[in-house]
Amino acid sequence: MSSKKNSRKQTSSAGRNIASIIFSFLLAVVFTLIGLLMLIWVVRSPEYVTKATDDEYIAYLQAYIEESAADYTLPTSIDVKVLEGIFDAKKIKDDTILEVQALHSGIEFTPDTSSMEDQLTANVQAFFEENGLAVDEEGQEIIDVYVSEIMDIYASSIQIPGLPAFFTLSSQYGRYLLFGLGGAVIFAIILIILCIISQKWAHKGLRYVAYASGGAFLMSLAAPLVLYITGIYKNLQLNPQFLYYGAMNLIRNLLQSFFLVAAVWLVITIILAIIVAALRKRAIHKGHHHHHR
Repeated sequence: MSSKKNSRKQTSSAGRNIASIIFSFLLAVVFTLIGLLMLIWVVRSPEYVTKATDDEYIAYLQAYIEESAADYTLPTSIDVKVLEGIFDAKKIKDDTILEVQALHSGIEFTPDTSSMEDQLTANVQAFFEENGLAVDEEGQEIIDVYVSEIMDIYASSIQIPGLPAFFTLSSQYGRYLLFGLGGAVIFAIILIILCIISQKWAHKGLRYVAYASGGAFLMSLAAPLVLYITGIYKNLQLNPQFLYYGAMNLIRNLLQSFFLVAAVWLVITIILAIIVAALRKRAIHKGHHHHHR
């Protein structure tokens, strides 16, 4: 009779453990999904994008604008020296940030180039006068067309390819992202409860929650860490140089964000492990006290 009773207890315990393992695995996947969805939500912000457009990115962009403007100027009779001092790094950075913010808000952005136009017009007029060229109505028309083309080069160069489509999609599907995040959180809460109630002792159930957060830590860390160590993403073929540098910045920031998410899960796992140890110690103490009585 005692043997049958022990057998039933072992079977029941094994069943609870199998259920807890399944719940823990599902919870690890849901935890990882929650971290991923939260990361996607953060990436949607204009601040995250502009973080990739640091001073070095702006320096590459400035060089590209100057080179493009010079390439347009060379076939003309105008000296490329008229372009000196036209494209200011601070102005480029400010306009890049403003464009990202405008795209995120669904607004078409046109940079204010009036001061650059005035300076470039003055430079070209001075060039005409120095070379004995008349700045009459026809000459002024040539200057105006030239300045307009250079400003168009500037405006098109500060645009980040693919960004309008990205912000459009994120705006259209942002609500579904929130629904998905909310649903994942609710599912996680249900799985946490199931992990705990599937075990006789609370610390044993909570241990499976700790296993799940540990699994989320590993799943959040593994792929980004491999990419970061191997640097395979650096083989991405992008031109011109400022686009490549910006993409590298964005990818590095994204990988570091994954590391941050993984670190959060690691901290949660450690906290849960400490709580489990404390609850287990208390359960053992109560067990000894009850046995002594």
